[in-house]
Amino acid sequence: MVHTITSSKIYFSSLRVENVKCFGEQQELRLTDGDGRLASWTLILGENGVGKTTLLQCLARMQPVPETTEDEAEPDKIQPELMGEESNEVLNRYIRNGTDVTLKLEANFSAGPRLGTAVRRNKNLKTCIRLDRKNNNFRGSSKAGSSTDIILKEEPYILGYGATRRMGSLNLDLAELSDPKASLLENHIELFDAEVILSQLDHAALKDKSGAIERLEKLKQALADILPDIKKAEDISILGPKISDSPKEQSGVRIETRYGSVPLSQLSLGSKTTLAWTVDIAWRMFQKYPNSAKPMEEPAIVLVDEIDLHLHPRWQREIRANLATHFPNIQFIATAHSPLMAQTALDANLAVLKEEGNH
Repeated sequence: MVHTITSSKIYFSSLRVENVKCFGEQQELRLTDGDGRLASWTLILGENGVGKTTLLQCLARMQPVPETTEDEAEPDKIQPELMGEESNEVLNRYIRNGTDVTLKLEANFSAGPRLGTAVRRNKNLKTCIRLDRKNNNFRGSSKAGSSTDIILKEEPYILGYGATRRMGSLNLDLAELSDPKASLLENHIELFDAEVILSQLDHAALKDKSGAIERLEKLKQALADILPDIKKAEDISILGPKISDSPKEQSGVRIETRYGSVPLSQLSLGSKTTLAWTVDIAWRMFQKYPNSAKPMEEPAIVLVDEIDLHLHPRWQREIRANLATHFPNIQFIATAHSPLMAQTALDANLAVLKEEGNH
């Protein structure tokens, strides 16, 4: 039997890990609420070293992708993205220490329903991995419902942001080559240059390209709501490039703050970091859904490590609601250390990791 999944609304419903890094016996991260509905927000809490980042990285690498052979991808078959990894060094990063250890990973997805609605058992998708260290045997599989053959018309769109996320400079020409999960998997990866993105959107709006004005205004309003340094969208000024060496010549993106107009580069570290990954999300949604009238409202999955990084306590309380307002169909799965984040997420899906013995 062949099972065809055509919906672009594909979200995580659970992740099971066994013998993965610090995890020993099988553990399950549920990404639904107490009533079995897809959680739009999951916050993973715990001390350092208990596996929070590991869970996000496992989610990222269990993304279903077309199965590859020696010659080309098989369009009608899928596998976990990690199965395409050719480096034994990378694979060994995930398996728990020990000479006779078998790693098992299983990610479950639900296709079709909106966030906040019940998981449809007949519209599910599963990717699995088994890695036997003793025999150096690495196997992966995927299943949909009770079927063994899957035709996936569109992969779930997964973006990942690591704790070392930072804004790059003049790197937008690498857009087509950049893995949207890269900064979560590798510490040295930079995000796209937010200033260049805003300037390009402004240029497109000035040329009256279809949808450009609406996209720029929605992004500016999102930044005004999410960043405390910005009171309203009009406080973001996008000026032309510098055409002289005069220090009085204002150019680039400037933000009107209580201290006056300042270049984007002079915002606080917390503001720059959050602005960078918010713009990065929006830009990637624009590229993923070029024909959508509301690309920021299209479905995706965003994984954020240490979402409370560099955030003032008041900001920690507000960021979840503000992100959900502007990206209503994105499933956010984030880690945090802050009890304030937990207090404001009591209506969300909370997972707490703790150490027991050696796992």
